[in-house]
Amino acid sequence: MKFKYILYIVVLIAFSGCGKSKKDISISGSRPNIIFILTDDQGYGDLSCTGNPIVKTPNMDYIHNRSVCFTDFMVSPTCAPTRAAVYSGMHEFKTGVYDTRPPRNHMALNITTLAEMLKKAGYTTGLFGKWHLGLDSIHRPENRGFDVALTSIGEKDYLKHFNPQLARNGKPEMHKGYRTNILFDEAIKFITENRDKPFFCHIPTFVPHAPLDVPERYSDLYNGNKFFGMIAILDENIGRLTKELKNLGLEKNTLLILMSDNGATFGADIWNAGMRGVKTTAWYGGTRTFSFWCWADKLIPKDVDVQTAHVDILPTLADIAGYKLSEETNKSLDGRSLVPLLEDADISWPNRVLFTHVGRWKEGAIDQHKYCQCNVRKGDYVAVRIEYCNDSDCWAECPIFKRVQEENRPGYYSKENAEFNYAVTPDGKWALYNVKDDISQKHNIAGQHPEMVEALSEKYEKWWNEIYFKVGGE
Repeated sequence: MKFKYILYIVVLIAFSGCGKSKKDISISGSRPNIIFILTDDQGYGDLSCTGNPIVKTPNMDYIHNRSVCFTDFMVSPTCAPTRAAVYSGMHEFKTGVYDTRPPRNHMALNITTLAEMLKKAGYTTGLFGKWHLGLDSIHRPENRGFDVALTSIGEKDYLKHFNPQLARNGKPEMHKGYRTNILFDEAIKFITENRDKPFFCHIPTFVPHAPLDVPERYSDLYNGNKFFGMIAILDENIGRLTKELKNLGLEKNTLLILMSDNGATFGADIWNAGMRGVKTTAWYGGTRTFSFWCWADKLIPKDVDVQTAHVDILPTLADIAGYKLSEETNKSLDGRSLVPLLEDADISWPNRVLFTHVGRWKEGAIDQHKYCQCNVRKGDYVAVRIEYCNDSDCWAECPIFKRVQEENRPGYYSKENAEFNYAVTPDGKWALYNVKDDISQKHNIAGQHPEMVEALSEKYEKWWNEIYFKVGGE
């Protein structure tokens, strides 16, 4: 962290020397190359630059130290919903995505995707990795705006890290080696071939998502910990990519974004930056991730601590790429362009209300899951309801919460601290927390601010009624 702020001062001096202040930076419509790395199941605390005492991530740290870092960046509690929000600029429920399993992870075909927008703006688009929004022919990424898409053939293929079968624009290919290495090889090849024109290279990795499997030399670095080993091989590949950008002379004309898709998983009990909650929960630790935006000699490294989110990515990249959103599209979006914050962290950034719901209920069970693992966030305050149903066949996370709360057994992602990470709120009531003052969400202040609880709960009721029929309401 210290290096980052030394670098920040150096950059400010450099800008000052050439008569350019941070308020003179203008990136709207500048049309850089865009590389967007979206890691899978890597929590906020699974990097050394965010305080992890064990895992070493020198190449991710390199990006962090040269980035605008959104330190209060919210995503969905699971992976497919986050992807739907990223690619649409809308809450995932509006796109028809409310689960990670098909067909509930199929993003509606009437959605204009981020890739489609960038393609219309003149970008060559490529995806190398996990799609997770439908793998039947009409939903596949090559039919949602990507000129080149190398991804899984079917849902079960997600589980094979070694010698994978992949599909290039829908055509099966057998590959040898570790999947992460293969995908970065292909991404680097795509970048090299398209270096003379604007490109969008999207690398949504399959790691460090389970099954935990990695060449032994990487897990051996951490006494056999395969989760950290998977992060190590991911970090190594990110280093290969940034080195190649330098070799190609593209570093100064490329915006590089690095973030993850949900909260903590198998590293939660080691370090989650003090937050409560893990993936599949609506606690802060299940919905906050890192978000680094690096553009050499263009963006000044700094931390931005206002509330930002996955739904902001589409309007931001459309803005930067010079793609004008229609009035109708703007009205449908839940996100807003982050360009003003990228240019100047000190600007006024009005609070807004954002909603989280884990989803994942089985068919016909939407009503009993209305308040299961949800939250309403506005600024520093978040109203939370964490409940579980008693259906033994529940598809959602209710059985895990019940196992922890009633049987004192471990959770899936948290064993040593399960009671903390899979906590529930008071029966039938919203709890309220200030996440800036109480990052662990240990102090329920609902009794001190009843008017705020009422206001946020009313907004939730209105929102739920609006999206009810988009997610299986009957």
